[in-house]
Formats: sequence, C-alpha cells, structure tokens
Amino acid sequence: MAATLGLVLAGCGSSAPPPPQTVPVARATVSTGVSATGSLSAVGQVNAGFPQAGQLTSVLIGVGDRVQPGQVLATIDDFTARQGVATAQAQLDTAQANLAKLEEGTAVSGAQATLDQARRILHATKDQVGAVADVDDTAVNAAKGPASTAAEQKQQVDQAGGRLQIEMARQGVVTAQNQLDTASANQPHDLDAARAAVAGAQAGVNNANRTLANTTLRAPSAGVVTALNGAVGEFVAANSTPTPVAPGNQAALPGIAPMPATAAAAGATPTQPGGSNFVVLQNPGLFQAVAPFEESDAVSITPAQDASVSVDAIPDRTFSGSVLAVAPSSTAISNVVNYYVTVTLTQNDPRLRDGQTARVSVITGNAPNMLSVPNTAVRHEGDRSSVVVVTADGRRIPTTFTPGLVGADRTEVLAGLTEGQQILVVGGR
Repeated sequence: MAATLGLVLAGCGSSAPPPPQTVPVARATVSTGVSATGSLSAVGQVNAGFPQAGQLTSVLIGVGDRVQPGQVLATIDDFTARQGVATAQAQLDTAQANLAKLEEGTAVSGAQATLDQARRILHATKDQVGAVADVDDTAVNAAKGPASTAAEQKQQVDQAGGRLQIEMARQGVVTAQNQLDTASANQPHDLDAARAAVAGAQAGVNNANRTLANTTLRAPSAGVVTALNGAVGEFVAANSTPTPVAPGNQAALPGIAPMPATAAAAGATPTQPGGSNFVVLQNPGLFQAVAPFEESDAVSITPAQDASVSVDAIPDRTFSGSVLAVAPSSTAISNVVNYYVTVTLTQNDPRLRDGQTARVSVITGNAPNMLSVPNTAVRHEGDRSSVVVVTADGRRIPTTFTPGLVGADRTEVLAGLTEGQQILVVGGR
C-alpha cells in the first residue's frame, strides 16, 4: 500500500503544467467611441422649421406622412447661402495664399544677399581707393616744381574722395544688415499672423457651410406629420415657436396651437393647425437621450453617427440609436466645457420613461473586418505596442506591432503580426 501511494504521489508531482492561455490574431470589427451620462426625454411633439427665413423651393412631405430622423422635409432658396460659401472660400484661399507666400518668401534670403553684396562693394571700394592712392604716391614722387604741387593737391582730393566712398560703402553694409535683422525678426510673427488669418477664414467657411446646410430642413426625429404650413414658392419665417405642453408632463397639448398674445387677449382661438410652425411632428412613443460631452469628445461627434444607449432602470437591454445633433454652443458644467448631444433611439420599450438616467455611447470610428488583437493581450512601453507570440512548440516571443484604431476591446493591427498567430493574453500562464 505504501509503495502504491508513493507511485501515485510521484505521478501527481510530474504532471505537465497547463498550456498558456492564448487567442489568435483574427479579423474583427474594431470600433471606438466616446461616452457620457445624460437622461431620456420623451418626444411627443416636435415643431420643425428653418433657422432662417426664406422662399420654399421644395416640400417633400404631406400631412399624415411618417418620417424618419434625418429625412429631408423641405428646402428653401439657397442662392444667398451659396454665395456666402463662395465668398468665405475665396477669403480662405486668399489667406492660404498669403501664408504660402510668407512660408516660401525670400525676404530673409534676399536681405542676406543684399548684405553680402554690400560687403563686396565695400571691399571693392577699399581696393579702388588704395589703387588711386598708389597712383597718386607715384605721381607725387615723380613730379618736380609746380607739377609736384599739383600732384600733391590731387593726392589730397583723391584721399578725401576715397574716404567718402569707403564711408558710403560702409553705410550700405549697415543698411543691409539692418534690413536682414528686421526681416529675420518679422518673419516668425508674420507667419503667426498669416496662420491665424487662415484659421479665421476657415471658421468663416465652416459658418457659411452651416448656413447653407440649414437651407435643407431634415426631420429632427421620427414621427407623423400632423401640420404643414407652407407651399413651394411661399416665404416662410424663421421657426421660433415653442411647443405648448400639458400640465404635469412634457407631452404637447393635443389640438392646441400657440397663439399670439394679442389674439389671446381678445379671446381668439387659433384655427391654423400647428399655429405659426412650418411642420409639426408627433410620435409619443419616441425617446431621445440627451447627454453633455466634454469638448475633447464632442469634437469627434457628428450627426448620423451610430450610438448605443443603456438605461440604468433597464439593465438587461441596450438600445441602438443615431446622433441627431450636437449643440453649436457650449455649456459649462463644474467649470468644464461641455456640448449637449442628442441621440434618437431607434428602438422602443414600454419600460422607458422620461427622465431616466442613460449612458450614451457614440461610435466615432469603425473599422470592419480588420486584423486585430484583444486589448488584454497588448502591452505598451512608451510609444511601442507589443504582444507575446506563443509558437507551436510553446516558445514565447515578445513581438512589437504597428497598431491602428484602438477600440473598446480590440486593437487594429497594421503591421507586425499575421492572421492565426497565437498570442498570450494578459494574466495567461
């Protein structure tokens, strides 16, 4: 019995270690995004209209039509807006040309060349004055009598003229040096000013493009058109009428349109559906998530990007959505600059309630079918990324690779690894 027990213990002690935990380098979708916490808002009625007045050039909907977020509803004449874009673009082109002119300019090199030439002129002037002095010395030494006096007088005149020529040449060197110093000092500041002008002109182009985009009215949310006030050729005013809400909730008062204060004072009842609004959409089953994103995250968010929304009160489900809009102006929250982002949910659930806390995640980058590795396998040392490749015979080889898009759980591989290689996961034995 003792011998048998010894054999069993010996067998246990010689068992092989478990194989390392590895995963293959494989193709997958790599997505990256930004997240923020906000709340749900029930959208029962939405008044839609153009932010600026204009003449209707197309109306693509009718009362009773069901529309989807981002769908084009109508357009107004965009001639002035297009001219604004052209003007802003011309200003940007001019600013960029001025910047290129400064960057490729020859002010400094030209001033240096002028200084070099002035120095050569000074040197040549000295040589010339010296040559004249030699000739005058020879003439004075050779002359006798009255001729000697004349030679000496000429020598004095030539000496005075030579000194003047040298001083004038020296002044040319000083002037050229000053011009070089000025050009060298002004160049970086001129470049900064030109770059600032380009940035300002680019902002002008962005604003002009925004104005042009606003000549097309898109549905801010899904819903049914319950009111439409305008036909092609008519002029519409900028839409600014708020939605009347029912007491105790955020739903619109059914059949009640906002009316001017003068009409209300006279006891008048509005008869125009939707009041002064161009389009009224209703969909009591639609929810949006509104969340403030920090400026560094908001800059990567644009309308129509895919998003997901998780609701604290419904932990068993994640809702898909689409970015509807990003606030053009900021809001300071705890001294941090934020921009509100509205995401329209494309799914519904009877458990959704207005005001529920929601976690909004916007997909800002998406690379499908990319060679990638799990983030848990990646090691970072400075600006280098590496994984541990496990060979078929069990060897572990640290291998650097070039990463691409870094997602929530996977990192894209641009170079350094091949599909199918087995890599060690962090914590794997």
